[in-house]
Amino acid sequence: MIFFSTPIYIAEVNEAEIINSALKNINLHDFVIETKNENSANRDWVCDVLTGHNEDFLTLDTPWVKLFLSTIIPYVEKYIQEINLEKCKYLANIPWVNIYRKHDYQEPHDHINGDNIFSYAYMHRLPPDSGNFVFLNRNSAINYIGQQDNQNNFVPKVKEGSLVLFPSSLQHMVTPNNVEEERITIAGNISKFGDGDDSKNM
Repeated sequence: MIFFSTPIYIAEVNEAEIINSALKNINLHDFVIETKNENSANRDWVCDVLTGHNEDFLTLDTPWVKLFLSTIIPYVEKYIQEINLEKCKYLANIPWVNIYRKHDYQEPHDHINGDNIFSYAYMHRLPPDSGNFVFLNRNSAINYIGQQDNQNNFVPKVKEGSLVLFPSSLQHMVTPNNVEEERITIAGNISKFGDGDDSKNM
């Protein structure tokens, strides 16, 4: 899929049941913190979403993280092949958990940081009317002045088990959760860390 001349890859993870099984007996609330908590690295965010971003809750050796990354890497590699990205080594960084309670949202942002090349969002739990994942058109004058341009923005059709891969520079957001049930996603980045023939490093 091409959006604003930007390649986006949306896949239905066939092994989603494996991921769900690994997470079934895990309390994902153990891996998040209030974004406005004074001890949070994300206290400058304007949203209230519970997130593990920038926190030291997980490592690449955390069992469910290893399973999760090993499950999505084939989709990452397919994305790399489809966009004909130059050969180099890629590192799947530590993912983080996002939990959206009622009224929680995520403000427009991108993942331009360090060596990030592209990013992903895995839809773990998506109750009906719990918000939309939205890509924003940076070229839209309406978005530029701080209003939402619904006609020029793009809402991908996703469901539980969907994996969305996109360049880290692409601005995106999540609209408010309007229901009592929690919306849960797992997000992360893929970084380039050198030249070579390998397309992954786990």
